Amino acid sequence: MFPIKRLQTRSESYPMRSPLRQYRHLMLGALVLTFPLNAAAGEYDAEDARRLREAGEILPLGQLLGRAETIRPGRLIEAELEYDEGRKAMIYEFEILDAHGVVWEVKLDARTGTLLEQETEYP
Repeated sequence: MFPIKRLQTRSESYPMRSPLRQYRHLMLGALVLTFPLNAAAGEYDAEDARRLREAGEILPLGQLLGRAETIRPGRLIEAELEYDEGRKAMIYEFEILDAHGVVWEVKLDARTGTLLEQETEYP
């Protein structure tokens, strides 16, 4: 009646990518779409981040994300670009879920990539 067609498996239909690369692309896309705009709280949106990066004021998000993942390996949950009044500096705050289910908050100086702080957010 109807010819049966063989379905492609996931590995046949998609090129192989490392899990880190897949998460990075997924999260970077999500950040562009959902970056909060809250200027009163000192947070910046994706367009602000792009302008600051092009002006040389901050490092690219991908470079800082790679640094955060080196410091605290795991899955990125959230990233925020903020102006820290106390430090008088732009910072990226990353929330990363580690292999043990612990959420870490990693703060990097957005201009230099220097680690400013890391602490557990949820045990």
